Amino acid sequence: MYKIAFYITTCIFLLIETISWIPFNFDFLDPLNQALEDFQITDLVYKEFKEDNQDTNIVFVNIGFLNRIEIAQQIDNIAKYHPKVMGIDALFSTPKDSFTDSLLSKVFQKYGNKIVIVNAFENYDPQKGKADSISSSMPYFSNFVSQGYSNLDDRTFLTIRNFRPFTPVKDTILTAFSAEIVKKFHPAKFENLKKRGNDFETINYKGNFDKFYAVIEAENALDTTIDFSFVKDKIVLFGYLNSDKNARDVTDQFFTPLNPKIAGRSLPDMYGIVVHANIISMILSENYINVMSDFISILIAIVVSFLNLLFLLYIYEKQELYFNLISRLWQIFQSLIIYYLIIWLFDTYHYETDFGLMIITLALAPDVLEFFMAFYKK
Repeated sequence: MYKIAFYITTCIFLLIETISWIPFNFDFLDPLNQALEDFQITDLVYKEFKEDNQDTNIVFVNIGFLNRIEIAQQIDNIAKYHPKVMGIDALFSTPKDSFTDSLLSKVFQKYGNKIVIVNAFENYDPQKGKADSISSSMPYFSNFVSQGYSNLDDRTFLTIRNFRPFTPVKDTILTAFSAEIVKKFHPAKFENLKKRGNDFETINYKGNFDKFYAVIEAENALDTTIDFSFVKDKIVLFGYLNSDKNARDVTDQFFTPLNPKIAGRSLPDMYGIVVHANIISMILSENYINVMSDFISILIAIVVSFLNLLFLLYIYEKQELYFNLISRLWQIFQSLIIYYLIIWLFDTYHYETDFGLMIITLALAPDVLEFFMAFYKK
């Protein structure tokens, strides 16, 4: 029985490998693919099980559509209350009038050791693992502050599930906006992120802007009579957001696993600055999501497939007449167990599994076994 189980397991993996090399055209399934390709079973954790506490390290300031003079006033007004870091999700790449630009530049010079502004890498080549250019603010601004790229995902119609902490661009290594802020706020946590050595980190979302300490509206941040002492020693993120949850506003918004619709989503659900806040919160709390390696995924698929075939062979020998019925019921039971394990491991241990190959082998096992046994008997 062990030898037969080994032969059938080998056949299943050879079949999967062969099929993977055959080019199929499934254009007729595009509407279904577009609705479901971006869904992951772990999304249910964020919707049903996640109950994170509020992160009190981060405060938002809405810059709305303010001009540079007003943004400079906001920064100057907030900085008087001694936040530890100020992150500004805005690019100042083109000149305005000299008076406007000089005011903003003076504010950057004054508080530059606390400020991180965004840049962006362009023309990323997945084959080379690097980008070939950088888009940044004018030196008139950027020379006085730190920078970090704000790139999340070029495919903004898909869910933002991970981020790239560091990206090679030509002969240098750029740091992500969120990671650069952590570097200023808590250098030890930044070093721990570097030590992980991952090209990508899965974002362990805490929640939307209501899961963070406060949101200061644009007009309030300009009011010099308001006491903002609560920002002392905190991270203050300046960016565009609308705190009205009922507003149908898609400016600088992205899809995340927290989206209320699982598939066929119509509107993105989180502003870019809030995505960055979730990344910062994850790095500071070191509440990382560890991802199953390809090696472990393949090893589990082989072992489980072999054990599954031993059980199916036993059923085939003892109850050949009812094999189809029992094997299908067994598949349903296995599916339920697998989906429970995926959710439980993700929710409890922050471990993202990849059971895709294993699921395929379990689905093919009964049919391949019957075909093999018919051939074997002859």
